[in-house]
Amino acid sequence: MNFKRVGNLWYLAGAVWLASCADGVDDNERFTIGVTNTQLESPKIGNENFSVVVNSDGTESVVVNWPLVSGAGGYLVNVNIVDDPTAPVTIVKDSLIDGCSIVFNRLEDTKYEFSLKTVGNSKLNNKDAAEATNFAYSTMLTATSIPEGSDIAEFINSNLIDSNNEQAFELEAGKTYTLNSVVDFRTNYVTFRGGSKKNRPIVVVGEKGGLMTQNGLKVKFVNFDCSALQQEKGFIGLGKEPDQSTYYENKGYAALGATMASYIIDNPIILQECNIKGLNNRPIIHNNNAGWCVKDFRIVDCLVQIKMDGSVSNNSFICMENVDWTKPTTTSVICNVMVKNSTIYNLADDSKNRFIRFSRQIDPNQAFGTGATSNYTFTSSTISKLMSMKEMGNNVKNSNKYYSDVSKCIFYDTWRLQKLFQSNWVKTWDKNTIFGVKNTVDSTDGKYCTEEDPQFVGPIDKELDLSQSNGGVNFKPQGANAVSWGAGDPRWLE
Repeated sequence: MNFKRVGNLWYLAGAVWLASCADGVDDNERFTIGVTNTQLESPKIGNENFSVVVNSDGTESVVVNWPLVSGAGGYLVNVNIVDDPTAPVTIVKDSLIDGCSIVFNRLEDTKYEFSLKTVGNSKLNNKDAAEATNFAYSTMLTATSIPEGSDIAEFINSNLIDSNNEQAFELEAGKTYTLNSVVDFRTNYVTFRGGSKKNRPIVVVGEKGGLMTQNGLKVKFVNFDCSALQQEKGFIGLGKEPDQSTYYENKGYAALGATMASYIIDNPIILQECNIKGLNNRPIIHNNNAGWCVKDFRIVDCLVQIKMDGSVSNNSFICMENVDWTKPTTTSVICNVMVKNSTIYNLADDSKNRFIRFSRQIDPNQAFGTGATSNYTFTSSTISKLMSMKEMGNNVKNSNKYYSDVSKCIFYDTWRLQKLFQSNWVKTWDKNTIFGVKNTVDSTDGKYCTEEDPQFVGPIDKELDLSQSNGGVNFKPQGANAVSWGAGDPRWLE
């Protein structure tokens, strides 16, 4: 297909218009099909009129096709993003299309309002349609709604259906829910989300609450209060009794050259656009003492407040360290880690725990087969007091099969980054600052970061207030380099 760009949108060129609107009808005939002196109607459209194409740069576009209205002079198209219905964002405004198709950029997890109105033809004395056709189009996965007042664990554990297809559960926008026991997603690939990016629901996690999975899990647009969480080892737990379908041999990794026995999670585990309060001496993700190897873990556009004070040992923020060696596993690691556009901060000093700890040092190819590499990407994020008195990583292999790409990050009161980002790793570092409080900046860390007090506006020593979009804290930097580079979580630069 040939596309033509007009401003920030694309429409299909004329040859494709003829094919999609009226096969075998030339340009003159479309005006003389016998429709004259008529008030026209707008085309009816549904999900079947929308399709997705992948562009050469890897992005996606939405293609909208609609049926020909005989005697029309064109179509007036409007497209708005309505994630926040009170503040729609216009991406196509009053665009007159001489054809039956239009293309616009597709964004993930986005709600659109598409409006299509037939325009009359003065030569044929045909008038505009009296009304436009409006259609709500969404790129969000169709979800099962969890009614307000439900306990999340009870509802999902009762309604989850084992399936090979990704499925979703959605909380009502702006509502408050409880999570008093563990949601076990088993081996299902699940999206667990709020119904609105702009008006997130709040989940109060009880003493015995938590999430558990043996597959990919996307948690999006939800705020969590984990202050009462005590019984479970952490917020997201990997399956306590791994299903044999996840064993590395059954997943085909032994045949690919993997030599370390483990249970494998291929699909990504993602926390996106979530505020998380009160992880008190609890990891954000942990392996439940089982030999799990996770291919991809991401924290994106999140604000996470923890309180790790060292009163519980062997309890890293990302905790893959304890393995029951009596079971047929020999390792537990995460292959790829991303922290992007996020703030993660600790309210306490901690001399016993790390940001991340694995069960043993291995190369990624030992878990995922010949040629596998690991990528650790930290972009535009603020990391505070993780950990101020203990190195950032442990049991991470010093190997050139690991890659780190770290840019525009602020590391504050966080010690010995080099124990995570090891010396033999392939490094791409740019425009990062670091500042020591409890410990002076490690000399190796100083090679890759500019030493500078970020001079946060503050406060930075408060528990999150989930009623506020930025949690009632303020990590806006005032250090010259951080300001010049736009370093740190972008939310503080707005």
